[in-house]
Amino acid sequence: MNPLQPLNTNVFDCANREQTPLIKKQDAHTKQVTKESILNVLEHLQLREATVLQNLESAGTISPKRVCFLINGWKLKEYISQYYWFYKLMYRIERTGYMEYEVTCLHTDLLLGLITECGFLTLKLQNPVRESDFATRSTSYISTDGYSLVLLNNARRVLIDDFRKHMHMILWCGKNGHYKRPNTITTTPPNIVIPPITVKCGIDRSDRLMPLEYRRLVSSIETVELQLTKPSVTYLIGPQGQRIEEIRAASGATIKVCPLAHRLSNAQLSQSTHNKQQVSITGTHFNVTKAVTMIELELLASSRPV
Repeated sequence: MNPLQPLNTNVFDCANREQTPLIKKQDAHTKQVTKESILNVLEHLQLREATVLQNLESAGTISPKRVCFLINGWKLKEYISQYYWFYKLMYRIERTGYMEYEVTCLHTDLLLGLITECGFLTLKLQNPVRESDFATRSTSYISTDGYSLVLLNNARRVLIDDFRKHMHMILWCGKNGHYKRPNTITTTPPNIVIPPITVKCGIDRSDRLMPLEYRRLVSSIETVELQLTKPSVTYLIGPQGQRIEEIRAASGATIKVCPLAHRLSNAQLSQSTHNKQQVSITGTHFNVTKAVTMIELELLASSRPV
């Protein structure tokens, strides 16, 4: 198998109703993966599917050490867009939940400094462990199946030291990115408070919901404001408000649709500059992330412009 090709070569695109290759042919030919190709992978990656982005194996040498960690999709896109070296370190990527990705990277000090900037690490482990196996100065949480570890500490130096102390337990992938995975899906427990981030969302050139600004708050509650077209909001609400109620119930977030200041004419409805309507989403980081992702999936599945 060509390591530059995804494990599932073609992913069904529910919006375009066609099969689209994830990695461009020229990338596979040159054995280099561009930033655009990785963003393309993120846009199409489906639940529980993995993509090997590049081959880090070389004949006659020891396989480089890799670190596997969980990261929010918005933060991952921010890293790719701001740090030119980050996507070159990426080896394997898999979507494991709503806007949550499992990323395997070549381990470097630059990478470790980047992924610890928020004061916490969510890592995948090679073998199941118990709480007694770890002696850390950071607050730690181990999932019920023992394959996921969360470390929290506002002091990045302490967090990095704890990580390096237990590096032999951190998962690194074998050839083509395969590794044994537990049958259960693990998530960070609700009693673990992750440093909150407020994300103000808008529309980028590809009509996707993208973060424009990240800002750290003292409170554990965050708010996201989306600017959607009037037809998209109407579809999102659904008949008798059923569709938006389902999203509220599934995500646990508070979703409010702000009414327009005045009634729009048919001509104004056809102009994207006049028919924007604000949708406000409030809740914990996990609730808001899940709600925004469900909204985007609903609009993409209906082939409606955002």
